[in-house]
Amino acid sequence: MRAVVVTAALMVSGLGFVGYRTLEHKRFVQSLASEVKNTSLRVSNSAQYELEANSQITYAELFQKLEADVQEIDKNILQVQTISSPETAETTDPTLEYLRASQVCLRALVAKYRKKLALTTATTSAEEALKDYKEESASSSYLLDAARRRSDDAIRQIGVAATEYKDTLAGLVTAVEDLEHRRDAIASIYSDDALVSRAPLDAVAKRNRNELSDASSLENGPSKSPEPAASFAPGPTSKPTPTTDPQPAQIDELRKAMTVR
Repeated sequence: MRAVVVTAALMVSGLGFVGYRTLEHKRFVQSLASEVKNTSLRVSNSAQYELEANSQITYAELFQKLEADVQEIDKNILQVQTISSPETAETTDPTLEYLRASQVCLRALVAKYRKKLALTTATTSAEEALKDYKEESASSSYLLDAARRRSDDAIRQIGVAATEYKDTLAGLVTAVEDLEHRRDAIASIYSDDALVSRAPLDAVAKRNRNELSDASSLENGPSKSPEPAASFAPGPTSKPTPTTDPQPAQIDELRKAMTVR
């Protein structure tokens, strides 16, 4: 009889300990949830610049916002690291991977838009070089040669800018796919509202795969323009001035015009 009582007491004690550990784990997860949700909101908000049509935010404003988000996620990472330990690694390790993947995704967005601005600038320079070349066509051979050199350089700059832009598109697709993987890894730990939704991530990845295909055509000299799509087109100044992104056919026509002497 005594053995039965002792066994029952041990079972109750064990269940109590398991219940206590479960409660402690729940509280620990809740203590991390604010950093996770804060990071997720920053990614979700930034993803909208990829998906919204006719955004009026400028490049300067966008870079400032994204870089500020990256710094804030640094603080979230440090906060999680501060309370992590070998005993909590099962929770904190995948959480940190998610936070870092979010940071990489935002940095990939910054890189994309910097190269997008560079491509727009290169295209504008090419248009100006072509205009100069046409104006100098009736001038002296010296002025014509100078205009030709400027146009040749403009063509090279477009090629460089297009290649670098294409590389950032591939980098962004990879970053988004990795973030989706990290998100799925902690989906059983945190509630859905603490994590970035899969829908905008899928949309951003799809959009940039399509842009990557267009950029490859742009780099190689496309034969026709892609169908126009709603896109983020921020102005390069401090004022919200929308710009027109260079299209593959536009650059192709510039190349043809500048190479037929």
